[in-house]
Amino acid sequence: MKREMTVPRLGYKEKILDMGLSYFLQDDAPYWNESACYQFTADEVDEIEAAAQTLHVMCLNAVDYVIKNRLYDKFGIPESYVPYIEKSWSRHDPFLYGRFDLSYDGLTPPKMLEYNADTPTSLPEAAVAQWYWLEDRRANGTLPANADQFNGIHESLIAAWQRTKDEVGLPNTVHFATFLAKEDGVATNQEDLINLEYMRDTCNQAGIQTLSIDIEDIGFDSTNRKFVDLDNRPIKALYKLYPWEMLAKDDYGKYLPEDSMRMIEPVWKMILSNKAILAVLWKMYPNHPNLLPAYLEEGVLKDNYVKKPLLGREGGNVTIVQNGVSSQTAGDYGTGKFVYQGLHHLPNFNGKHPVLGVWVTSEHPDPDYGLPVHPRGGRACGMGIREGGPVTDNTSRFVPHYFVPSIE
Repeated sequence: MKREMTVPRLGYKEKILDMGLSYFLQDDAPYWNESACYQFTADEVDEIEAAAQTLHVMCLNAVDYVIKNRLYDKFGIPESYVPYIEKSWSRHDPFLYGRFDLSYDGLTPPKMLEYNADTPTSLPEAAVAQWYWLEDRRANGTLPANADQFNGIHESLIAAWQRTKDEVGLPNTVHFATFLAKEDGVATNQEDLINLEYMRDTCNQAGIQTLSIDIEDIGFDSTNRKFVDLDNRPIKALYKLYPWEMLAKDDYGKYLPEDSMRMIEPVWKMILSNKAILAVLWKMYPNHPNLLPAYLEEGVLKDNYVKKPLLGREGGNVTIVQNGVSSQTAGDYGTGKFVYQGLHHLPNFNGKHPVLGVWVTSEHPDPDYGLPVHPRGGRACGMGIREGGPVTDNTSRFVPHYFVPSIE
């Protein structure tokens, strides 16, 4: 694994904008960075894929462990949601996708930092933008003609939608919702909106109709006990780019356990999207090469650890303790419960610290996949890379990658 300085493609800004990815090119701190890229060997890509696939199986086993041992209080899950979660898990409500954040330097096994299992973003850049970057650079000769990328994300997402439709059934129309923060009627959270629209596109390509709605415009028909949109159409299936823990606190959160519509992601993802899962994994798989020590109790780890909010996002309120000296990031997640994870330094390329975001979908792997597979399915299908400081946050930049296949 190495970081290479590169010359951006001629007209790359126009190419990015033509894809509708306006937030990639902020004037003050561009999010998309193609003045650099990461090169991997084929063996390194195989190692990354195997780690994510193994972690996926371990995570599903951990959900089962939490449910069987009723560890909901450690996750802060509302008691009213427990029967809902257990019902969803027992009937095998399918998941669609998730993103592991891994640290990897090419020398030691990939380490799981956390799992964005409920509302992962950075999909369009990982699935689409960096793939076109690869094709353009192969075409202009600045990469070898056989250069490849760990990136089957788009096709795997379509397969995941098709699996959900075929195995459990979906209504004719799936509603897609996120919270649209607006100023003068214009959505300001462009990243969420573009990720939502990308997911709508993959759903459409799987042959499923979609409608978009602001999460705040969802209503509940108390007479007929069903959720409805602004045109009073029943919402029978909802893809939500909005955290489960926030849904549970919203006005209609008390109605969700009535289970009147299919949720994507399913409610059992409340367990996997909570960083308490890191401590459960360490208890189940102590000293596993792809895990870092993690505990819910303060004081088990001495002098060198990272303190993370169980439901924190974008690197907010993360405390790094090194040799007893602490530093903390700002954020809105400073109250509540925390997990304490062993300190692991990200690779350092002249001050640039990459984190690999490895995507997993519910696609069933081929019979000869050759890696661990859970009975509920799932496949590691690609990755994107963001680099920033010691803590990855919303200012970290996306950098594309490639590898050259091994010569047999």
